[in-house]
Amino acid sequence: MSVPKLHPTVRYAEPDYWDSRYEREPSLFEWFFGHTALRRIIRAYVSKKKTVLQVGCGTSNMQEGMAKSGYTVINTDISPVVIEQMQKRHAQYPNLTYLVSDCRNMPEFRDCQFGHVIDKGTMDALLCSKQGTDNVLAMLGEIYRVLQPGGSFLLVTLGDPTRRLPLLFHPKLQWKVNLLLLPKISGAAQAFVDGKPINDTIKPIGADGPYEVLDANTIVGLPPDVQYSKYFFAYVCKKQGLQLAGPQGQRVQLPANWVAGSKEVFQKLQKELGLPEDLLDKGRRKRIMHVPAGSKFALPTSGSANSSSSSNAAAAAVLGVPVDIERILQEDQMHCQELTASAPSVAGGQGSHGGQVECTPQHQQQQQQLQEQQP
Repeated sequence: MSVPKLHPTVRYAEPDYWDSRYEREPSLFEWFFGHTALRRIIRAYVSKKKTVLQVGCGTSNMQEGMAKSGYTVINTDISPVVIEQMQKRHAQYPNLTYLVSDCRNMPEFRDCQFGHVIDKGTMDALLCSKQGTDNVLAMLGEIYRVLQPGGSFLLVTLGDPTRRLPLLFHPKLQWKVNLLLLPKISGAAQAFVDGKPINDTIKPIGADGPYEVLDANTIVGLPPDVQYSKYFFAYVCKKQGLQLAGPQGQRVQLPANWVAGSKEVFQKLQKELGLPEDLLDKGRRKRIMHVPAGSKFALPTSGSANSSSSSNAAAAAVLGVPVDIERILQEDQMHCQELTASAPSVAGGQGSHGGQVECTPQHQQQQQQLQEQQP
């Protein structure tokens, strides 16, 4: 199936068009569906644990509803006018950020930065512009780039599968797609603000699906008699997860800028938690052995003379917690010295009057086992 070519009707890809429009019409407006209508769908496919990017936010109520539900959302739009308006309108929400950005080219965002990306209507607007198909493919390429492996892109659109799937199944986009059919709003379900309809609903809508999409021409389980004219559409595009298992002896290449992004996140957490700046420096690293539960180290009896440091190691082994081998061995040596000075005669040695004392065989065996496990 070929990518559809549309004739441009308006300058929807140009910032000055939107600046002029939002100066005239600053009030809340939804092209189709707002947060109330889509609340169940967002909850099902967008995790609150991940930062969300919304492209082409406009004056929608989507971001406010998501903020109230506990999401962290970075909202972008090509219009500086609407970004300033929304920053003022939502200043009370610390989990909402507004940035001027062109979704076709987003150098301000690093690779694999977001767990989810949402678009509601932006693709539709770009397709009505000059070079619409090229604009949308550039937009999809950027969305794919900033998505984390395993992350998802939620597209809410007017376009039925015959018009959107050829775009979503571009060869450079390696994701799995599911289709949802969203019934159009009836007059009785319409929500109003200041006496005017806003193309949102009073209650959340239901959706037909999801239907698995295998390629641009194959939708599993979709009724053959479905009438697309009765629906709007949502496409859930899940990016392929990170695959680290390569052929034997072959190194797997991580996504570009993955390491830099991870360091940036760590540095942010490091600052917020007040951790030492040299936490990961080589000089700070210790040789630590993780002793799994059920290992051969056993807890000594409560009456053992050598139950101080070795019992700590055995207890750690039973619990399956990290053990600092060097520290354990140092404590064992100190313990032997203490026995030499004060312990009664053992294994043919003399007592506390200056004679030589040997550690018990059990103690020596445990010390040898710890040394064998030392990295």
